[in-house]
Amino acid sequence: MNRNPYEVLGISENASEEDLKNAYRYLARKFEEDKNAGPPLSDIASKKLEELNQAYDEIIRLRADKSSYSYGNNSSYGGYTSNNPYANVYTLLDEQKYYEAERLLDSIPEYSRDAEWYYLRGRTYYYMGWYDSAEKAYKEAYERDRKNPKYKEAYENLSSSRDVPYKQSSSSSCDACDICSTLICADCCCECMGGDLIPCC
Repeated sequence: MNRNPYEVLGISENASEEDLKNAYRYLARKFEEDKNAGPPLSDIASKKLEELNQAYDEIIRLRADKSSYSYGNNSSYGGYTSNNPYANVYTLLDEQKYYEAERLLDSIPEYSRDAEWYYLRGRTYYYMGWYDSAEKAYKEAYERDRKNPKYKEAYENLSSSRDVPYKQSSSSSCDACDICSTLICADCCCECMGGDLIPCC
């Protein structure tokens, strides 16, 4: 962005993380309220909110780059190290540590969650057996980046496999009528021998 991101948030470059978050929350709340006031104020507020989000993302990126440089270009999570936080998620999924992968994804702020985040969320849900949630996450990843064949394939494969109705086995079939017929025959046999399988009949 052309404008200094710190000026957009009204803080100095030496501001603490807490000051940064407080400034962002205050302005975001204000612009959200203005968005609900109706035009023309809502149009201005939408642009301001977009600028605010870009500025905040830029500051986070700048500080992360500076931190990575200072600490040997690595970020860490539970013993895993990588410049890309998603690399650690892939590692955890490969090791079948699905709940740890989920926690790592949850630790990524909402403003940083892109198509890859939703794809990995979908994979995590899929491995955990939560297919509805996996399908929704894959769909979100695909809608955010339709040019990525990986997202498209994941979403279409899961949604198409869930659209196929359950098939009955061709070797044998058993419905309610078959069960009733069998019970009636068994009851008749029991009554012939002095017993009673179904007392009401």
